[in-house]
Amino acid sequence: LALLGRVAAGLAHEIKNPVASIHLHSQLIPLEPLDAESRQSLALIQSETGVIEGLVNQWLFLARPAPPQMSPLDLGELLQSITAALRAQAAHSGANIDLEVAAGIVIQGDRQRLAQAFRNLSLNAIQAMPKPRVRAAIVVTVLSAINCPNNCRRTAPTTSRRAATRSR
Repeated sequence: LALLGRVAAGLAHEIKNPVASIHLHSQLIPLEPLDAESRQSLALIQSETGVIEGLVNQWLFLARPAPPQMSPLDLGELLQSITAALRAQAAHSGANIDLEVAAGIVIQGDRQRLAQAFRNLSLNAIQAMPKPRVRAAIVVTVLSAINCPNNCRRTAPTTSRRAATRSR
């Protein structure tokens, strides 16, 4: 695990510097002469370089993973931002991403980790598409949030603790 941590730190350094440069230069591009599509592309570049920076930071904490950063987040907004970032790639593969999310679904979660999980699932779906000339759709539907006690955290029942104590 220590060796893996050192490798991750080395890779992180080699990747983080060019990504930071791309991000910085994308911020220096003046918005005024750009049309709406170019502005959207520039915003996507800035957003995706932020994603890469986040992944690189996770590599740095490989040996000591950071605890989840739980906060309330709008699930529809999160999924919309991910699908917007992947639409061009999906279209290139002959796929269309359809997102249907009920309004106002706010969940408690780690935004970065949930975004990474949804991005990975979406990319897997895009890559699993049949031939590029066949039109296909990836449909994501979220109807409602599930209400669960204790903010969906599992808690060990007190009886299991007593049972473990008795067996000693």
